[in-house]
Amino acid sequence: MTATDKDKATAGVGLTILLCFLAAVIEGIDLQSAGVAAGGIKGAFHLDDGQMKFVLAASPFGLLLGAIAGGRLADMVGRKTVLVGSVAIFGVFSLITAFAPSYETLVAIRVLTGLGLGGATPNLIALTGEAAKRATSAAPVALVFAGMPVGGALVSYVGFLLGPMGDWRTIFYIGGIVPILFAPLIWKYLPESRRFQEHTAAMAADAGDVRPSVVSALFAENRALTSLLLWIASFFTLLILYLLLNWLPLLMGGKGFNREQGMIIQMFFNGGSVLGGVVLGRLMDRGRRALILFVTYIGMASSLFALGAAPAGAMVTSIIAAIAVGFFVVGGQFVLYGLYPGFYSTRIRGTGAGAATAVGRVGAIAGPLLAGVLLSGGKTSTEVLQSLLPVVLVGGIAAVALIWRPTVDE
Repeated sequence: MTATDKDKATAGVGLTILLCFLAAVIEGIDLQSAGVAAGGIKGAFHLDDGQMKFVLAASPFGLLLGAIAGGRLADMVGRKTVLVGSVAIFGVFSLITAFAPSYETLVAIRVLTGLGLGGATPNLIALTGEAAKRATSAAPVALVFAGMPVGGALVSYVGFLLGPMGDWRTIFYIGGIVPILFAPLIWKYLPESRRFQEHTAAMAADAGDVRPSVVSALFAENRALTSLLLWIASFFTLLILYLLLNWLPLLMGGKGFNREQGMIIQMFFNGGSVLGGVVLGRLMDRGRRALILFVTYIGMASSLFALGAAPAGAMVTSIIAAIAVGFFVVGGQFVLYGLYPGFYSTRIRGTGAGAATAVGRVGAIAGPLLAGVLLSGGKTSTEVLQSLLPVVLVGGIAAVALIWRPTVDE
């Protein structure tokens, strides 16, 4: 490879990471839009906590289906094509959310929004993992997904600016128009994965090379335990994450904060998330991965306990705890995303990442539902947060165990 070719390759990697980061920012806006708009939605449709839990769980349910389909399609037609389609889908249905005429229609629209969001995630993982020098590098994928809390912080800030009298639909106007405008830019400027293109060309040259089935991709060649551990770690970590994404402002309301203060705490939570994704991803690539994951989950448990135990109305204490929770919970999940590409080869990477993402989304559905059940049953905000500690334990054990599983470095 000549110096010019190397420069072009480096530029292509940088462009891929930048565009995937921006796509993650936009996805973060849509992921947290329902949580930020929860108060307005609840009032506009006259919903109780039991109904709200289905509104908040609808998008994660669509994410589950979208991740399965999006991951498999990524290995069949290409990462870029599926990503563009996914961004367009969640943009259109996020915009339509603002015009939902009824509770039932609202839930259906949020499921369809989730389909697009779910399809985007495994393709962001595959594109970034394959753009990196080594598929086992966690930092590039973690950096890209640090864009999600940036988007979450932006939409939280919009919610804060709107105030209690603002129109909640504004959040979905923004969450819809921005991805609709961004999708054509991805199509024009985002390079397709070079590794995927090379693999596709090799398959075309070898007529006898058959694409592995989903079952074979996930469980053959000593991958069964790896897939299982990835699923367990992702399920429990995303359960915690989505409970917080969707219920944190309302949980803070239960601790004596008003709506605006709850939004401020959520913005700091997102700020800690960005820092966690970047720092933990870089540390993972420097070695001692098992120790870093162990510390991450210990930090996760400690910060959740601190946030729950913070005295009612103690703004500074709650902000510090929220930053720590964001750093470890969200940063930990981004590190898990960074591990996905290293366990599956190019021909099955989308399928593997999509399946792990989908199982994680079951946890994302369970999180908001669990919070709704606990609050409906009379649990306090403190009790809800501290009930997550056993969940952290199980997820942490699975995550640390992954470090001793075989990887594929292409």
